[in-house]
Amino acid sequence: MTKDNLEDWGKFTGSNFLKVKDVANENDTFVCIGAEEFDDGTGNVKPRLTLSKGSKDYIFDLNVTNSKFCESAGIKSPRMMIGKQLFFKQIMVNSPKTKMEVASLRICKLI
Repeated sequence: MTKDNLEDWGKFTGSNFLKVKDVANENDTFVCIGAEEFDDGTGNVKPRLTLSKGSKDYIFDLNVTNSKFCESAGIKSPRMMIGKQLFFKQIMVNSPKTKMEVASLRICKLI
């Protein structure tokens, strides 16, 4: 981690992770203002984006499906996401932890 990540507790307490309830509809615009790597706890390093909407910033970890969407949209690397506008749709997925369907977010459009 860089020193910048240690300036506040926001990234560690999870209060600013993008959640389904934070996305009003598929026209809700989030702008990527940062990209970094994170260890998901299993030794796998994944991309983590910082998104901004209005005056609030959110953290959004890219899973394989969302990473593939970005790549297929012509984005050559996670860092190239900075400055892009992202739009999300709500989907239902099976949670590996609970073995139940839960609401999740998929990127549906990039500008």
